[in-house]
Parts: sequence; C-alpha cells; structure tokens
Amino acid sequence: MHQSICVVFDQPRVARRAGLALRRSVVGDKAESVSVHYRRMIDGKLSLSQTRPGAGAFWGALSMALLGAAVLVVAFGIGDEPAMAPWMAVVMGAAFGGGVGGLAGALVGTTEPEPMLAEAEHMLQGHAAVVAEFSDPDAAGEAQRLLMSHAGARAAS
Repeated sequence: MHQSICVVFDQPRVARRAGLALRRSVVGDKAESVSVHYRRMIDGKLSLSQTRPGAGAFWGALSMALLGAAVLVVAFGIGDEPAMAPWMAVVMGAAFGGGVGGLAGALVGTTEPEPMLAEAEHMLQGHAAVVAEFSDPDAAGEAQRLLMSHAGARAAS
C-alpha cells in the first residue's frame, strides 16, 4: 500500500530546503519519490504528478513481453515454412517487447496520485509543497513529522 504525504510551506525556498533535508535523512532513503511542487494550474487542477517508475516499468515490461512473444510466434514461428523455431520467436518477442515496454512504462508511469493529495490544492495559493510517496505508512508519518518541524510549514495532508 503506497501512501503519499503533502506538506505546504510559506515560501518555495523553504520548501526546497525541507525537501532536500528529507532526501538526505534516513527516512528519505525509504521514499519512492520526493518532489517540490509550486502552484501550477492546468485546467483548474493542481498539477501533481506522482508516478512510480518502477511499477510502470514492471507492468509495461510484463504486458509488452507477453504481447511481443505472441506476435512473433504468430508472425515467424508457425506456418508452412517458419522463419525461426517457435521457442526462438517466443524468446525474441519477450526480450524485445519487455525492453520496449519497460522503458515506455518507466517514462509514462501507470499510477495516479493518492486522492488525499487533492486536499492540499486549496492550501497552495502562492505557496509550495513537498510531496513524498512511501510504501511504508510508518515512514510516511515520520517524514511528515520531519517536514512539519521546519519553519514555514503551514499544513499537511
């Protein structure tokens, strides 16, 4: 279970310092992502992009490996005069499909931000936030306490 935290700061420079302190801390090593967001509106919504590249790469590689293996077996591994042995078509399709799918999945990502982050949208009028994502709820709580201890921290969600 992934948990996202968001702490709003008065000034962007304070948020940058707090984000850097979190990254350098012991609990920061457990974070899947730590980023500083400034007030940016896109279609009336706050632009929070919390993607997990590892999860995207895994699911992209898995799905494209299966699809690549199936396509190459049908295209080159079966028929009257197959271009290659069926097992070779499966291996090549899985290897190339997995490589391309893993890269695409890591770049695109497959997850959405936690709905709790939407609560911070109204607090960001002219401020900055540090957003971090953890797979351990205890580490998320500890990181939130660490961020709130910085001067200039306004609110957390």
